[in-house]
Amino acid sequence: MSSFFKKSSSESSTSKESKKGGRAYRAKKYMASKLADSSTGRNTIIKHFGPSGETLLHSLIHVSETSHSPAIAKNLLIDIFKIAGKVGLLLQNKVVAEDAFNDLMPGLFDVGMTLLNSCSKKIPESQLELIIKDLQNSINLIFTSLHILIQPHMQSKNSEKVIGLKDVLGSELYLRSLLVGAQQVETRVDVVESIGGLMESGSMKATNDFLLLESSKRRSKLSLTLSQNTFKSFMSHPQVSNELLKFIGEDKGGVRLCEFWVGVEKFKEISSRNILKQRCEVIYNKYLQENSENYINLTIQNFDSILEQPNVSKNVFDEVIKRVCERMEPVVEGFIGSEGFRGLEEELEVMNVRLGVEGLGVKVKEELQGGGKIGAC
Repeated sequence: MSSFFKKSSSESSTSKESKKGGRAYRAKKYMASKLADSSTGRNTIIKHFGPSGETLLHSLIHVSETSHSPAIAKNLLIDIFKIAGKVGLLLQNKVVAEDAFNDLMPGLFDVGMTLLNSCSKKIPESQLELIIKDLQNSINLIFTSLHILIQPHMQSKNSEKVIGLKDVLGSELYLRSLLVGAQQVETRVDVVESIGGLMESGSMKATNDFLLLESSKRRSKLSLTLSQNTFKSFMSHPQVSNELLKFIGEDKGGVRLCEFWVGVEKFKEISSRNILKQRCEVIYNKYLQENSENYINLTIQNFDSILEQPNVSKNVFDEVIKRVCERMEPVVEGFIGSEGFRGLEEELEVMNVRLGVEGLGVKVKEELQGGGKIGAC
């Protein structure tokens, strides 16, 4: 199947409203006369979701590479990116509210994420029907909502294509062509590896799998496969947060640690010396400067002297990250034997049976219990 959306010609007529101009009208006219291309959609995802958006794009592209029908899957992603681009343009021009974007985009991406998980192994026929029905329900709900959102801002012939795409993607024949006979691929994604690979040894390596699975009970949310959000969900778990309070000493300490960690990993990707120095100052002022709003009391070196230097090293925050690992070790070890983990394990087993992954929750628990030191970063 070729990409469902095709570029349309510009509007042939100009309404009286065009004389008034204004951002909202220009956005409406643009959206009515042109369907956003896939590159616009990809840029929208990265711009709106930041590091998580990059991880999302990587995961979605993985669908097209591992599907039984890569060409079909690739065009599916192009259509998803075009929709994201259209809604993103409306958001950028303040034609729709940001809440509408936040409410609908995760659901749209969840369709792709479900395909990713389903294509990770050959699906037994007994489970295929259930997965297809779930996808059909998700596709129907999301595309109907999208149509309602963008219909007032597009030519009818273009907005109706959203409904047409829903009918195509929601057909059993199309979904079977994607899911049946999918290649055998690795199902376990190293969550923290995608934000820098700092946790590579001992039980912290196994914790990568646990962090990913922890969010799988909330499949309709973007955090299912986005490593940053998954890590946050683990750090924000009530029992984990309560334990972190003993070390951090303030509420939401786990979330701050996570945001700091992700910020450092993005910092290490910078190649420009000037930008590296500027970003170092931003991270320091936000998280390590005493009395700052997001202060985390983990500083063990004199950053004042470091910031006075003309250049800074990409490893300037390594000692702080090491302290984060040390703080997390007793937290994770204590969480393994808790009621919270056992409840989570039961929920995971239900999901595992549904997706045909037997005993994965038990396997993760065994790895966590048998791993090495978490602090060995």
